[in-house]
This record gives sequence, structure tokens and C-alpha cells, in this order.
Amino acid sequence: HILLGLDANMTMRFYFWGYVFLERFSGNLFGIGLGTPLMSEYFVRYQLFLQHGLKGNELIEYTLGPHNSYLTILARCGIIGIIPFIVLYWKLTADFIQCKANPIHRKQIFFFYAFFIISGSATVNVVLESPMQASLYWGTLGMLCQARRDNAYT
Repeated sequence: HILLGLDANMTMRFYFWGYVFLERFSGNLFGIGLGTPLMSEYFVRYQLFLQHGLKGNELIEYTLGPHNSYLTILARCGIIGIIPFIVLYWKLTADFIQCKANPIHRKQIFFFYAFFIISGSATVNVVLESPMQASLYWGTLGMLCQARRDNAYT
């Protein structure tokens, strides 16, 4: 399709997301675990590399992922692994709405924005799997929680 040809990077990510969600997660709602390959050997070697002329190595099905941190957690840890993130974002969204309505808490809004921007990046990057980006994610969440906690005492 002409739209899929505009950005090959996103097209491949959509292809990966569909495979991980439909093939890996739907067959195992409790996850596949951390030590198992996320992409099957057939999918990686024959569908991607042989059809497109790319060369891979013997560990590629273990290291290749969908570049979506939430989908990776869902596939590897299942429903149980994604529930803490659902609860976290539910609580943060409620706190954000509360802070936005109260002019006294306006300074905290910037912490919310920073965390939500980094969270949005986790839908198309390996934010939670990469040490550099994970430190930004968890560090920003820590600063946001500390700002909320400090404000509770004032």
C-alpha cells in the first residue's frame, strides 16, 4: 500500500507489533518469559532477512523486538506484568487532572509533561529495555512522585 511505503521504519514496527501481539501474546496471556525468543526463528530469518536480503546472526530472534516497551512487557510478562503500568498511568492521569485544576500545583505540571513525553516515546522505542532511556523514565517518575509528596505536606 502506498501509505506503508512512505515510512519503512514505522511499517516494520507495525509488522513487528502485529506479530508480537497476535502470535506471541494471544497464545499465552501470562507471557512467554524473559529468556525465550520474542520473535520466532521462522519470522526473523525467512520473512525478514531472506525476503529482504538482510543478514542476521544466530541470536537475532532473542534480541530483535517490536520497539514498543509496553508491547514487549505485555508479550514477555503477560497480563500480570502490564497491570502495574495500567494502575500507574490511571493514578498519574487522575493526579494530572487534579493538578491542572488547582493553580497552587501549577509547577508540578512540568513534571507530568516530562514523564508523559518519555512515556509516549516508549510506544516507539526501547525505553524500558535500554539502561540510558530507562534511567530517564524512572528518574522522571521519581521526581514527579517527590514533587507530589512535597506538595502534600505544604
